[in-house]
Amino acid sequence: MTTTPLEEMRKEYDVVVVGSGIGGLSCAAILALYGNSVAVLESHYAPGGAAHGYTVQKPGIDGKFQFDTGPSFFSGLNPNIRAKSSNPLRTILDAIGEQLEIIPYTTFGLKFPEGDLLHTTNFGGHNNASDISPLEQVGGPQAKEEWKRLMDQMKPLEKAVDAMPTAALRGDLSALLTAAPFLKNFATLNPLENLKLTAPFSKILDQAEVNTKFTRNWIDLLCFCLSGLSSKGTITAEMAMMMGEFYDSEATMDCVSNTNYLYSFLGLCCSSF
Repeated sequence: MTTTPLEEMRKEYDVVVVGSGIGGLSCAAILALYGNSVAVLESHYAPGGAAHGYTVQKPGIDGKFQFDTGPSFFSGLNPNIRAKSSNPLRTILDAIGEQLEIIPYTTFGLKFPEGDLLHTTNFGGHNNASDISPLEQVGGPQAKEEWKRLMDQMKPLEKAVDAMPTAALRGDLSALLTAAPFLKNFATLNPLENLKLTAPFSKILDQAEVNTKFTRNWIDLLCFCLSGLSSKGTITAEMAMMMGEFYDSEATMDCVSNTNYLYSFLGLCCSSF
C-alpha cells in the first residue's frame, strides 16, 4: 500500500474516509471498486486501526517479538475453502479480487487457572459423545449437557444468519433492492427464532440453561474476542455466525501468514485514487 503526504493529495475526491481501520478500509475499497475516487485519512503511522501488528526487540535477546494489537482469531478467509455469505470480511476480499496467504489450523492451547486445555472443534463434546471433551474435564457432565443444549439452540439461528448475505444489508431504502432476492430464504424459518438474532447472547445462554461457571466464562471470552463485550453486550447474530464456523466438525482457523497482507490487500484498492 502506498501513502501520500497531505500536501501532495488532490484537492477533490468523491469520498473522504477518516480512519483506516478495517471498517474504513473496507468502505474505501468497495467505493474505489465502483469507480469512486477515495481518500483515506489516517493519523497513525500504520493503517489498520486496532488491526495491525508491531515488533519489539529486547536488548540481550536474539530475535524479535511480534505482537498483534487487535484481531488474532480469523476464520473463513481461506481462499481454498468455500466462502460463507455471512462472513463480511471474506465478502470484501472476494469482491476486490484479493486472496490472503493462509496457514490453516484446527487446535490451539489454552492456559487457565483450571489447567491447560487443548481447544478443538469438539471443545464442548457435541461432535463426539464418546470422548471426554475439554469442557467436560473442567465442568463435568453437567457442562457437557449444557453445551449440547446451547448448540441445539444455535442451529436455527445459524440458518437465519446464513439466509441473508451481509453484503445485502444497508441502512437506506435501497435495502429493498439488495435484500429482496434473499427474503425467500426466510420462508422456511421460524419468525420467532429470527427475532432472537438482535437479543443479547446472554438470553440464549439463559434459555439453554447454561449455568456452569467455567462455561459462562468461556462464552464471555468468545464474545469479548468478537465484539469487545461480554455475552450481555454481544448480539446473538454475531455469535450465531461465529459459533457456526468455530464449532463445525470440519472447521479450521486461519492464521494469516503475514498480518500486514490483510491491511495491504484492503489498501491496494485504495492506493490508486
